[in-house]
Amino acid sequence: MATPVQVPRGTVPGHAALSGYVMGIVAHTWDFAEALGHPHGLAPEPAGSALATARQVLPGFRPRDGRTPFSARREAAEDAGPYEQPAAWLGRTPLSRA
Repeated sequence: MATPVQVPRGTVPGHAALSGYVMGIVAHTWDFAEALGHPHGLAPEPAGSALATARQVLPGFRPRDGRTPFSARREAAEDAGPYEQPAAWLGRTPLSRA
């Protein structure tokens, strides 16, 4: 997992690439679930890992600019589920609140 691998944004250790891909899968799973109107019933473990990765690679104190592939972080609702938390960190807004 420490072996460097090439990803779209450069070369990173294998564990970082895997974490980034899990974050992307979680974000897009939330996107699909939200679009289909089924935002609940997803396994919480991948979402927790994705949120940890998102907080590491996109810290809240750093502004997001045109080079960042995510919108500005928003606050998740107090009752946000495990997938809505990383979605909010990545700038997504639930359709019900858009």
